[in-house]
Amino acid sequence: MPASPLSYCLSLLKRRLRSRWELDQAMERRGFERDARLVVLDQLEKQGLVNDRQFALAWVHTRDRLAPRGEFVLRNELRGKGVAEEIIAGVLRERKEEAADPEEEQPSELELARELVKRRQRGYERLPADTRRRRIAALLQRRGFSMDTIRRILNA
Repeated sequence: MPASPLSYCLSLLKRRLRSRWELDQAMERRGFERDARLVVLDQLEKQGLVNDRQFALAWVHTRDRLAPRGEFVLRNELRGKGVAEEIIAGVLRERKEEAADPEEEQPSELELARELVKRRQRGYERLPADTRRRRIAALLQRRGFSMDTIRRILNA
């Protein structure tokens, strides 16, 4: 066990960004006292090493690049990481705005869904059309894409 809650948090942050809540939970599991945890979290925030907004932006960006998800799933994942609702709403709103801006490289939710289906297309090629449609719809629904996006993909 690291000697202090600060060194423990720094070791966690070396691996990946974390939300304030995640760090607090990790320290609690290690048995660090509440007062010590709060002091360390405040110190890390002041130094800019913990920032839930930056964490949420990075989470969404990584998901969009590596494992596209719809807004519904992203919202739930960020809630599960202890990110505040207003931060989540702001980050997801920015994501939509960037997707609407032609100068940004952020793909829209529809483009993310199309890319996901395209990657999975080989597995669906030999299926009957109705089965293919059901499976594509189920995949997109599990990934949190809206019904409007799913309908647009299926009707394309």
